Amino acid sequence: MHVLMENRHGLYLGFAVDQADGYAEGRCAALMLQRTYRRHEIWPQTIGADAGYREGQFLSSLEAEGITPHVWSLDDLIRG
Repeated sequence: MHVLMENRHGLYLGFAVDQADGYAEGRCAALMLQRTYRRHEIWPQTIGADAGYREGQFLSSLEAEGITPHVWSLDDLIRG
């Protein structure tokens, strides 16, 4: 299960469930961002996420949308 939270106030904005395959995090995050924009016209400037979200294509798509990703990485290597 994946949850989209607003960081400053801890508000829940959405959730998604997907099969764990190493890419579900990015798929679900993109889906939740699109839903949140459609419902509330909210589009973030930054996103914080754990290392599960450090897939290169997902991070590139965030940057293409004007979102700065802040993703933890132990070895500083981005997959993909």
